[in-house]
Amino acid sequence: MRKPPIQPITKQEARAPGSTGKSQTLIAQSENNAATEQNSHDIPGHKAPRKIGIFISYNHEDRLLATVLKQCLITLSSELAPFIDHIELQAGDAYEKILEQSIGASQWFIMLCSGPLGEKDMSWCLYEAGQFRSKCLQEGGEQQIKSHLFAIYDHEMPRPLAHLQGVLISRRDVLGHNLDLKTDKKAEELEEEALARFEKTPIFECFKTIISKSRGEPLQDLTDASIRSVLQTNSRTLISAFINNTIDRRLAEVVFQPRISFRLIPPAGQNLGPAKLKADTVVTGDGDVLKELFGLIGTETTWETIKVRCTENGNEAAWVNEVEAAAEEVSLDHEPK
Repeated sequence: MRKPPIQPITKQEARAPGSTGKSQTLIAQSENNAATEQNSHDIPGHKAPRKIGIFISYNHEDRLLATVLKQCLITLSSELAPFIDHIELQAGDAYEKILEQSIGASQWFIMLCSGPLGEKDMSWCLYEAGQFRSKCLQEGGEQQIKSHLFAIYDHEMPRPLAHLQGVLISRRDVLGHNLDLKTDKKAEELEEEALARFEKTPIFECFKTIISKSRGEPLQDLTDASIRSVLQTNSRTLISAFINNTIDRRLAEVVFQPRISFRLIPPAGQNLGPAKLKADTVVTGDGDVLKELFGLIGTETTWETIKVRCTENGNEAAWVNEVEAAAEEVSLDHEPK
């Protein structure tokens, strides 16, 4: 199969089409026609007014995050034309051509990286980043690559992009304050101080950069409180999408000895805080571990039952409190003390 001319990020990690990491998908024809016309400054034959193309690269597991990001960008300015591919097709020359055109017509490139990347094949995303890098080298050199390529991540940056702009997604702002991400409260219902904290997040700065540096003049008046509120709200929306995407993420793991495990459920309808082990938290045991440790039959019990089994003369075992404290730390993305 013919490969489009590109300059990959690295020879080892950027692969040609046909790799299994990302669904080889294509945007619907009607939407694609509109998007390529809007982003047509590098495509011969198009005469539509130029909009600012933003290519969103993502692993197929992060399709929802890509859709949320696209909606956020559209909300920031009608001048922004984000592109994501979302309808599966057979790989072939038509796909490669449209992919090459879309990247070539984009001023910005954003790669989404959620969760541990060792569990995902990001080679297709790196291939797309290689195409954007090649375009930037022709137009403005290394500095354009560094200023117009972002990796938005919540766990780790792809190594080939480590020297570029990373946008860390976290439950806290850069000063360490908890962000209000309660699912039962809309952004307009937040107190002004709580919403303003989203200005002190990397994703707010990313949106601000795109707004202020896409043209000679900013796309929006960033001194306008209502405009900054839109940026704050969309920052909150994307952070929430990443956090919610994490809740049901299954982590690949190798167990070397029998153990018990449990799932922490984030609090709902309260100020965002640590998730805790509760009396009714379901605890699962590997094999006969519940019987061996606590004298319980079966592979499933509750945390309350285990605590009762480990209480003697009204005193809980010391390790019980240690596990509860460690669980709270982990729920806040901290290492247990």
